[in-house]
Amino acid sequence: MEAERAVGEGKRPLVLVPAGRVDEEGPRAREGVAEALTRRLAQAGVVPLILPRLAPPLEDVLAVAHGVVLAGGGDVHPRHFGEEPRPGLGPVDPERDELELWLIRRALPGIPLLGICRGMQVLVVALGGRAVQDLGETRGGDRLLHRQTAPAAFGWHSVDLDPQSRLAVLLGRTRLFVNSFHHQAVAEPLPPGVVAVARAPDGVVEAVEVEGASFAVGVAWHPELLRDEDGASSLLFAAFADACRAFARGGKGG
Repeated sequence: MEAERAVGEGKRPLVLVPAGRVDEEGPRAREGVAEALTRRLAQAGVVPLILPRLAPPLEDVLAVAHGVVLAGGGDVHPRHFGEEPRPGLGPVDPERDELELWLIRRALPGIPLLGICRGMQVLVVALGGRAVQDLGETRGGDRLLHRQTAPAAFGWHSVDLDPQSRLAVLLGRTRLFVNSFHHQAVAEPLPPGVVAVARAPDGVVEAVEVEGASFAVGVAWHPELLRDEDGASSLLFAAFADACRAFARGGKGG
């Protein structure tokens, strides 16, 4: 398998990006990935491969991958963390849930992985954690508005990073101003091996890292959509791409 993953000099790593349903069900149904995300990945120096939700055989596809990106999208079905659907739960995509949960469990700890918004929640659920089905249902008057009314390119609220975290070191800062488009969140306590490394002012977990993984980072915001005036988004994608290149060379992330 490692020989199949090898990337020659000048070749770009291959990164799997599972698709999500973006249109109606039935014969006119469509699936895809936001262009902003594939553009950012390409700019970082990797080749994004959009993976259909029903694409077999998955083992063959994963065998040539150098990274996995879990994009934003709809809600994670609560059955995956032992709960029944509650008021406030948004649209779910069962095929996407199954595909992404499988990918995470097979990719870690070796294959670099980046989770964005929903992708962070799926990452935590795959490792035995839970998601808050709707922040409005569970948090009191101190909560922030986590679904912004400003355009996606603009930051919405601040995020404080753990100074000792890998993310803070990679970005070279301990505070960011990020966009926000989620009404779900990861629930605490987090599962063993998953560490909260960033929080919003109301305490909501905004980023996680997986201990012992080559590179496994989840963020609750959408770095691919931000204007990136401070360069933090570019640094995040660059760090992920570096980890994919390192894995392609020697089976280890950066």
